[in-house]
Amino acid sequence: PEFTRRLRLFYDDRNASQMLKLCQFLGARLVHAFVGMEAFMIKFIIAAEAHRSAASFFGALFVASAFLNQLLGVVDVSKFAQKRLFTFIFGGEDSFVDDYEKKVAKTWQAMLVMRMW
Repeated sequence: PEFTRRLRLFYDDRNASQMLKLCQFLGARLVHAFVGMEAFMIKFIIAAEAHRSAASFFGALFVASAFLNQLLGVVDVSKFAQKRLFTFIFGGEDSFVDDYEKKVAKTWQAMLVMRMW
């Protein structure tokens, strides 16, 4: 009886629509992951061929630097670095930023912007 009740709840219209949304979400993420991986592999192959055919050390270094620049361009490094810095400054001894410390950090940012403006 309990199993059939749970099974009915699972196939309820509301839950079915939520399951459909979940499947759409996961399907879209799989497509995005596939496309992103293919783009990475194409760039990697091109960079590897250019690196192999480089005539000098500096040419190879330039190709490797350009490839790394493209990789780092995907991730917002400045936002990540700012979050790490604020955790270090405002996190206190436990390196955990609670709600009060988040408010202090936002206030500090606002004062900095006001001073810069």
